[in-house]
Amino acid sequence: MVLERPVTFPFDLIVNAFEVLPLEERHWLIERRKAVLVSNLKQLNKIVGKLPEHKVTHNAILQHHQVYLQAELKWLDKLDAPTFDGESK
Repeated sequence: MVLERPVTFPFDLIVNAFEVLPLEERHWLIERRKAVLVSNLKQLNKIVGKLPEHKVTHNAILQHHQVYLQAELKWLDKLDAPTFDGESK
């Protein structure tokens, strides 16, 4: 059942390797992921702008995706911070 499935985050597999990657490569991977997320967010915003306001359920679903993308972008900024040491603060 869909309600019982855990959310998966494939990029976490890459983050798991950060401890052994050079800083430059970590930064490149993060920037690459951010570019994908920004592109997805722009596409999503275009779709949201075209939907009639009465499509409440569609808007709610798209807003959920927007929140997810924005949250991941913030998380990536924290990962790319110079003080990142692999531990949550």
